[in-house]
Amino acid sequence: MNKKLKGKVSILLLFMMVVQILLPMNNSVEAKEITKYNIEKFTVTGDVSGVLKPGDELDVVFKASIQEKVDNNDKIIIHLPEALMFQGKTYNMDNGKCSVEGGKMICEFDNLEQGEEVSFGFSLRAKVKDQENKTGNIKEEISIGNSEKIYIEVDYDKNTGNETNGGNNTGKTGRNILKRGTHNFDDPDRVDWVVELNGDNTYERLIYTDTLGEGHRLKKDSIRIGLIDGAGAINVGLDDQLYVLGYSIEDNKFSLDLNTHGRMVLIYYSTEIIDSSLESVSNEGKISANGDSEEAYEVVELKGSAWSEEKLREKNGNLIITKVNNKDIGLENAEFEIYDSEKKKVSIDGQSKFISDKDGKIELKNLQGGTYYIEEVKAPEGYQLLDEKIEIKLNFNKIKVINKKIINHPVEPTVPVEPPVEEPTVPVEPPVE
Repeated sequence: MNKKLKGKVSILLLFMMVVQILLPMNNSVEAKEITKYNIEKFTVTGDVSGVLKPGDELDVVFKASIQEKVDNNDKIIIHLPEALMFQGKTYNMDNGKCSVEGGKMICEFDNLEQGEEVSFGFSLRAKVKDQENKTGNIKEEISIGNSEKIYIEVDYDKNTGNETNGGNNTGKTGRNILKRGTHNFDDPDRVDWVVELNGDNTYERLIYTDTLGEGHRLKKDSIRIGLIDGAGAINVGLDDQLYVLGYSIEDNKFSLDLNTHGRMVLIYYSTEIIDSSLESVSNEGKISANGDSEEAYEVVELKGSAWSEEKLREKNGNLIITKVNNKDIGLENAEFEIYDSEKKKVSIDGQSKFISDKDGKIELKNLQGGTYYIEEVKAPEGYQLLDEKIEIKLNFNKIKVINKKIINHPVEPTVPVEPPVEEPTVPVEPPVE
């Protein structure tokens, strides 16, 4: 074969190889908007009921199983009103992401096998915006496709929300320790925490240790301390040696040695979320004084997430339920039943009722990830039975142990009703004839 012929054959073979590579690309499935789905949950719940006003916050929750085969780049679109400002812009799923853009929530799928069936959902935190061009009561629409619609009513003539009602300024609450956390609306990567110590004014000196769970780290310059009594509040810096006898600060832990002078202590600080796939972050605090110690545990749900049920089910882990009262004390003998995403009762080792121990804890081991519903079927003696099931999503892809705290409130004492006092009847004299 001469050189010219060899050259032509080589070019032909190269051309055929390129065609073979490009053909699968041309056979790829074209992306489409998903329109067939079974909506399992589509709700809007606010911090206030009834008519909303600018500044009020609410949660938009959507969950659906898609009734058609889903391919990579397929998307589902939710139309959002311009009246709402959403916390965060992008929420990652294990098989895609949901993004808020141009008045729409667009959930786009990837990392799928061709034609896979998908169940997914998202939870968004939103705030009602003040709009100068709107007045009076207006119904705002949230819609999916052309059929499913939810309306919220906003009174644009009302003042901006988020008013505060003030706090306890007496410096005495009767609690040794209480802690609370809040997912910051304006900065979705931040959680703000407050810890109350020495609320019964027992200790002149105490040591407080705070340990963060997985997925967030301490913003070291955010720690602030306040001492409160009936005369008022004192703001204390870490370098104030009259009140701060020592301290240590790490990424996931800090400790304060405080001279309280018999006052209640408030500690404020913030943490930064470093694992955006988590649906909650936890934090544990411990007070030690005069040989005594007491702990408080808090879990903060991260408002704004998206998930795929199939991906959640791929990993197993442990769920620890802690039953407490409104003073964060563990409650024994609370009885629960648990249902999976298909509303089937969960049974572990033949047991389908789970009872809290003396510390208020129930540990469910090697539980498959996914969405579950926790129902209290018997409350501890003297406490109110929860009237609604608690929904929880277990994502063990990043963390192997998930904690869930459930609070019970005492039964309200009933005031006995005094029977009405009957006036004695006066006998009627017979008429005189």
